Amino acid sequence: MNVRLTEVDGIPHQVFVPEAAATIPLLDLSAEDDPRAAARAWMRDRMAEPLPLDADPLWVTALLRLAPDLHWWFIRAHHVIQDAYSGSIVSRRAAEIYTTLANGGEYVPAQHGSYRAVLAAEEEYRASEKFERDRAYWTERFADRPVAVSLAEEMAAPTADYLSRITVIPPDQTADLAVGARRLRTATQGLAIAATAAYVARMTGTDDVILGLAVSGRTSQLALETPAMLATILPLRVSVRPDMTVEQLVRTATRASARALRHQRYRREDLLRDLRLLGERRRLYGPVINIMAFDYRLDFAGLPARMHAITTGPIDDLSINIYDNFDGNGMRIDFEAHPDLYAEDEVAAHQERYVRFLRTLGEVDPATRSATSNSSTTPNAPSSSTAGTTRPRRSSPPSPPSWWRPRPPGRPTPRRSSTTAPP
Repeated sequence: MNVRLTEVDGIPHQVFVPEAAATIPLLDLSAEDDPRAAARAWMRDRMAEPLPLDADPLWVTALLRLAPDLHWWFIRAHHVIQDAYSGSIVSRRAAEIYTTLANGGEYVPAQHGSYRAVLAAEEEYRASEKFERDRAYWTERFADRPVAVSLAEEMAAPTADYLSRITVIPPDQTADLAVGARRLRTATQGLAIAATAAYVARMTGTDDVILGLAVSGRTSQLALETPAMLATILPLRVSVRPDMTVEQLVRTATRASARALRHQRYRREDLLRDLRLLGERRRLYGPVINIMAFDYRLDFAGLPARMHAITTGPIDDLSINIYDNFDGNGMRIDFEAHPDLYAEDEVAAHQERYVRFLRTLGEVDPATRSATSNSSTTPNAPSSSTAGTTRPRRSSPPSPPSWWRPRPPGRPTPRRSSTTAPP
């Protein structure tokens, strides 16, 4: 978080300021009629403010007092310097220092990992055979330059002002999902990825699903210990055939995920260049699946605390964020959707169907076949966007398999005309 960006002769440079110091301002909202509402409003305002690349620093923080015994610590950092994993490192270090001081100890400066070493390791990787093997894997996997489909037909420029809908699967049902996942020889996270691939296939009629898989990019102990921006999103290509059993579906998705993770250090931006997709109006992937299996609990000298993700970054289509909190409170599933591509009721319907589908996937016999009817269907009537343009809906997808009985799916209708942009 001590990195600044500057430009020299038209070339961006990072400047590391190791001696940088900071204070955390206190904002007392305890006298407000509704301190929680006031705190949320204050955070929304801070999140809406620009945080340019030449800002110094590239983060904003404050301690919000809602009551004598309740405080919220707000941290906003530019994605160019920090990812979600880094936020966990910073928060845990803060809790560690607070606990030490509260117990009468002395603050001892310590370094978590080494940013310079991370940069050196990245430079070494990019000159290595491993980099070439990773490049070969991705370019061969996508040599046919497939067209990724999503739940929305249009594309839009990324936005931080997106639609968000949160639901929590109760603890008992979360436990059932874990049992079902083990029966399918995977983890709950693997079951969720398989469910996402199958859901996109059902809703679009494609058997060649390409999801965006959010990965940490951390494959070494050094990377795991160092706060930095290492995360990326890579395309996860999964074949979803209608004659698959549930077990085959999950195994296919799990193996595809494992292969992708073995090559996760290769950056999305490098792949776009390799596939010559820069500047093209084409998706590299459809909906993004982001599994954040962190322990969000903190301890400040015996005072329990919890980390909450306010945002995971700009949205260009649909992001499905899954928080497995490891605390017995259930699994949280967030749907974040671009408002130019989805209306609020569509996001709600997708989320409800998806959660029901995920539960069903964990309950059925692994040998159950997803026999479907592949007969052609009648397209729905055209619908109008709020901007007044008329856009036909995609034809309804094939009939659902025997082990899934959602409400009849309908194609999303964009809320207004979208602004097209390259992926």
